[in-house]
Amino acid sequence: MSNKTSLPFPSPTFQPWPSYDPQRPQVGYDTDAAFHSLYDEAQTATEMNDRAMRRQRHYLIPQAIRQVRNVPGYVAEVGCYRGLSAYITCSAMIAEGISCDFHIFDSFEGLSSPNEHDATEFKSKKIVAGNTLACPEDQVRRNLARFDFVQYHRGWIPDCFPGVAEKTFRYVHVDVDLYQPTIDTLKFFWPRLSPRGVMLLDDNGTLFFPGARKAIDEFFSERNDVVRFETPSGAGIAIKMA
Repeated sequence: MSNKTSLPFPSPTFQPWPSYDPQRPQVGYDTDAAFHSLYDEAQTATEMNDRAMRRQRHYLIPQAIRQVRNVPGYVAEVGCYRGLSAYITCSAMIAEGISCDFHIFDSFEGLSSPNEHDATEFKSKKIVAGNTLACPEDQVRRNLARFDFVQYHRGWIPDCFPGVAEKTFRYVHVDVDLYQPTIDTLKFFWPRLSPRGVMLLDDNGTLFFPGARKAIDEFFSERNDVVRFETPSGAGIAIKMA
C-alpha cells in the first residue's frame, strides 16, 4: 500500500469480537449453542470471568479433541489455573467417547521465576501466597469433581513430568505463560505426542507472554514433523506429522 498513514485501532471497518453488527456476516462460532452453553457451564464451575478472546481460544478445544478421537494416547494439560480449559476438555472427551486418563500438571502455586525472555510485568513477581495466577489444588479438584478420570501431577516443570515418561499422548494443552516452562514442556511432550496428535498452544500469539512465544518459535523452527498455525485469538495449533 502506498498510503503509510496508520489507521486507528479498532478501525471503522474492524472491531474486535464480539461484534453484533447486523452487517457482519455470521459465522458458525456465533451460533454454536452447544459450545457456548458448555463454556458458560465451565465458567460458572470454575468461577472465571468472561473475556471474548479467551472464549474464542477455548472454542478450539472441542474441535481439537474431536480430531484426535482415533489417535492413540492419553490427554494432558500443562498449566490449568482454575480448571476452565480442563473442564471443557473433559466434557469434550466424554462427548467424543474418548476413554482415557486426563493428566493435569501444575504447581498450584502460580508462575515460576521469569527470565530475560519474559515480559517486564513478570520480572518482579515472587511465588508467594496470593499470587494472582495461583489456585490451590483442592479448589481445582472441587471444580473438576464431576470428572473421575483426571490425574493430578503437582510440581514445577519439568520436575512433575517423570511419572508419565513412558506414556504417549494424543492431545496436549500447553498454557504456562513463561519461556522456560514452555520450552521444557515442548521438549518433553512433543516426542511423546502420537502422529496426528494435537498440541494446543494457548500463549502462541499473546504478546503479553513474549517468552512463551519465543520458546514455541524456537522449538518448532527447524522441525519438519509439524504443521503449525496461529489464530486471531492468540492461540496456536501444532499437529504432529506421521
